[in-house]
Amino acid sequence: MNKQFKSLLAIWVIAIVVVITAFIIAEVIVGSALFSFIIVAAAFAAFLVIAWSVFKREESTKFFYGWSVLKLGKALLVVITILGVASVFVPSPYKWIGAGVCLLVTALYAIAIIKANAAGEIVGQKDDEIQEKTFFIKMFRANCDTLLSEAKSEEIRAELQKVSDAARFSDPMNNPSLSYIEEAISAKLNELAVRVRDNDVEKVKTAVAELLTLIKDRNNKCKVLK
Repeated sequence: MNKQFKSLLAIWVIAIVVVITAFIIAEVIVGSALFSFIIVAAAFAAFLVIAWSVFKREESTKFFYGWSVLKLGKALLVVITILGVASVFVPSPYKWIGAGVCLLVTALYAIAIIKANAAGEIVGQKDDEIQEKTFFIKMFRANCDTLLSEAKSEEIRAELQKVSDAARFSDPMNNPSLSYIEEAISAKLNELAVRVRDNDVEKVKTAVAELLTLIKDRNNKCKVLK
């Protein structure tokens, strides 16, 4: 049981105690409160089941129109408590109204959870898609930074900085049509790494120039494919 559900459960227990106390008082004062109490108790039970179904999957950080599922649950719990208490005190012909609204609020919470889950899944899928489409350029940038740290002279470091800058300002999004040129970029970067470790300045410059051409070609094709 996570901390978020525990905090909500604590409020739920206090709320149900308040409603039970109100029912006992109402029975003494006005009588015929049992019908309302049964409906309100059903709303509270349903609320708890819905909340548990959410928090056991660690989804309390999901949002519904800017409200976290946790905050929304607490707010609606206060609402059904107030309505529940009110419903046991109103005259008999109208008791069902407050109790019915409690059930309605609980149903709305269930709908909010469904929508929050659906929105969360869409966002999650979008995040996964972005991660996949930006994987190449992120790895390329990381490899460039690693190679830059291996430079043995300022002249080579200056050449590698050109590649690092080009990588940093490259289009991050990927496209299947660019796989061939990205393979060529990776191969050329591996070649450049060998030249850097050999401390061969001229060959480093040649490899850098070829790599910059490939990067520019990739960026131009990215623009066309958008």
